[in-house]
Amino acid sequence: MEKFDLLLELQKNYDSIKENSKELKIGSSIYSLKKLKDDFETTKVKYKGKEKEISQLREQYKVINEKLNNSKKEKEKDEYLLYNGAGSDLKLIESLQKKVSDLKHNITELDNKTLEMLEHEEKLSLIRDNLRMELSDLKNEFESVKEVGNKRINSAKIELEKAHSKVKELEQILPQEILMKFKEIKELRGSGVAKIENGVCKGCKMRISSVTLDKIKKGYNIVYCDNCGRILFYNESETQV
Repeated sequence: MEKFDLLLELQKNYDSIKENSKELKIGSSIYSLKKLKDDFETTKVKYKGKEKEISQLREQYKVINEKLNNSKKEKEKDEYLLYNGAGSDLKLIESLQKKVSDLKHNITELDNKTLEMLEHEEKLSLIRDNLRMELSDLKNEFESVKEVGNKRINSAKIELEKAHSKVKELEQILPQEILMKFKEIKELRGSGVAKIENGVCKGCKMRISSVTLDKIKKGYNIVYCDNCGRILFYNESETQV
């Protein structure tokens, strides 16, 4: 019975080597980290785009606001001239009235334009602030996933070292003939030993024959599954069907 326990333990550690080697090879969080990084870069581009839009809008606002102030000053000057310096010069009065009217219209348009720009900047600022928060969330999530991934990788390294050490120990204990046969089957099937439960091989999930069961009952040194060829692990309670 002891050799079968050893074979099961050996298989368990080979499985551990396979799984932990896979963990180290592909990384437990590589896909998640790559996606988070891509999302971060995409969001960063959007954020910088909104920053640029706001900057350009503010420059335009400065230009328009300067025009607005100049138009207001010019209107005040022309209104003063109209009411205080035109006298009875009808032609001058008519010219000044038209100019003041045009300036008022222009001022109204510029006022509306600056109001639209301020409203647009407010919307852009809200989008930019949301993007900034999204960037912060993505960065925090990236660091969290990275930390968890590093812990899993470090754990995999430790488990891999333990499994390699245990395999070496078990291979020195097991008889070479059994060990070689085990490795041959494992290479072919992925595992070299399987338990019997209620007359069924747990390796291939198939019921074993009565002949094989009889061999087990008679205490053959090594018994193989009729279907998959794995070495069958058994105990007295599991030979009953």
